[in-house]
Amino acid sequence: VEKSEKEVPTDPNERLKAIHDAMTDIVVRNVREEFSANGMPHQKTVSKIVGFPVLVPERDLAWASLNASTKG
Repeated sequence: VEKSEKEVPTDPNERLKAIHDAMTDIVVRNVREEFSANGMPHQKTVSKIVGFPVLVPERDLAWASLNASTKG
């Protein structure tokens, strides 16, 4: 589900949660074209889902968080 531009979070924690949730959806869908060669979701795909531009460091942090939460 894509978000509208009106809902762009400014709080870093809210942004990270939105990005994390989008990445979870991407992983569940498991569409090859949504992932880079290294297995990380494409930044543009994540941005499209959340409805705001996602910065590379945000994407990387959310991806690390997602991977840490699935291990154990």
